[in-house]
Amino acid sequence: MHMLFLRWNQGQELRQALITIALAFILGDQMLAYFGGAQHYIRPPARLAGNADLGIYCSSGGIFGGCLTFPWYRFVAIGAAVAVALALVFVLKKTRFGMIIRAGVDDEAMVAACGINVHAANTSAFFLGSLLAGLGGALAGAFLVIAPGEDADFLLKALVVVIVGGMGSLGGAAVGALALGLIETWAPQYLPGGWSNYSILLTFLLLVFVLAVRPFGLFGRA
Repeated sequence: MHMLFLRWNQGQELRQALITIALAFILGDQMLAYFGGAQHYIRPPARLAGNADLGIYCSSGGIFGGCLTFPWYRFVAIGAAVAVALALVFVLKKTRFGMIIRAGVDDEAMVAACGINVHAANTSAFFLGSLLAGLGGALAGAFLVIAPGEDADFLLKALVVVIVGGMGSLGGAAVGALALGLIETWAPQYLPGGWSNYSILLTFLLLVFVLAVRPFGLFGRA
């Protein structure tokens, strides 16, 4: 995909976005024709299927050893996410490959003038991003339903995270994802009963607030 379609449009973000959206629709329709439109569920490994007892009672006045639990598999997913994030920070900040990628974003022509194959570096970065997306889908598939249309939901969430955190910032992406996750989890629980269906509006209010205060995102650069 990168070699055939995107490398010829490097630096033209709108054109790249239109190309990738078109390819997503084409591939999505082909997968719908092949796999069907039924929902699919992935079961976690048998060793991780149970819940961990956190030793806290749900009711007041109890002693430790109670009913608050958390799935073992989600512990593994959280640990994998933290490990991947730390590894990604290390690669981008401490390795030659990461230095080339960061320099190529700021001044591609200068990097190419230094004798570095920028296209190969960009292809490797695209491959790494695709690999991480596949890993995220595999980890999340065990506690989320897999069905047609889920891709649009995740693309919208990714767009919100990038806008809130700021383009090109790993820390911003983490903060944006955490803010979005907390809003989506807490809003339906704590809003008044009649307003729980409008919890998604809080996501866009967060978006409006960040754009009004920090147009390039919380950690973005002008």
